[in-house]
Amino acid sequence: MSLSNLFGIILVPIITNDDGIDIDELKITCKRENVKGIYLMPDCHNPTTVVLRLDKRLEIYKIILDNNLLLIEDSTYGFTLLNKIKPISHYIPDNSFYIAGISKSINPTFRISYIVSPKKYLKQLIHGVNNLTWMASPINAEIVAQLQSSSKYDEIIASKLLKMKKRNTLVDDILGNYHLIPNETSLFRYLILPQSISDIGIELSCLEKGLQIFSSKRFLVSTHPNKNAIRLSISGPKDIEELRKGLLIVKDVLIATEATIKQTSSLI
Repeated sequence: MSLSNLFGIILVPIITNDDGIDIDELKITCKRENVKGIYLMPDCHNPTTVVLRLDKRLEIYKIILDNNLLLIEDSTYGFTLLNKIKPISHYIPDNSFYIAGISKSINPTFRISYIVSPKKYLKQLIHGVNNLTWMASPINAEIVAQLQSSSKYDEIIASKLLKMKKRNTLVDDILGNYHLIPNETSLFRYLILPQSISDIGIELSCLEKGLQIFSSKRFLVSTHPNKNAIRLSISGPKDIEELRKGLLIVKDVLIATEATIKQTSSLI
């Protein structure tokens, strides 16, 4: 959002559902606003973890063509998908920028990312990157290139996803009675709360117990209406026991909050 402010770009939020961006809302917004482009995370959206179905991707690509939009497709978490789906940019290569990197899949210290760009924007893109970022370390770039040209990259990803499966199974076991968006390999999870429970209140209550989680309000572009929800980091804890401890704190806070609300309602 700070980068859009730097360039004077006005961001217009779109409502999302459990299966991703609301297509009807997107169509209405394109007609109502002077929209120039669209930013999407179709592969494990942050923070909701939603993966866009192929049919929704095809609908979006048609909307982009009909409105002559530019697509910025962020596939930072694309590596977590067990069943790969073609990116939207595959269907509209002349109207899209596809972004991916290895900070999440391998290690953030490498700071290596990639952009697939239409040829007509290549010079502008190179100029912009050179003016806004430091050059990636040549040694890091070579290490990553060697990993990707061998079987090691796939081995690292497979090992990481196996661990994420175990961690997400634990999340489902402990918090399965709540409205969790399903995702068996995500690095984080999204828990939608009843409207009677404040996600900001849950974040603060957890923080008091030494646990950092994020309210969905932290991810808002504006004051656009949004569900009460919390984002839970699954990959952050150092081991599965630390994750278990954190999840139990979240569960205890939710139970205590629900009990307080119930007791208050009975007194009214």
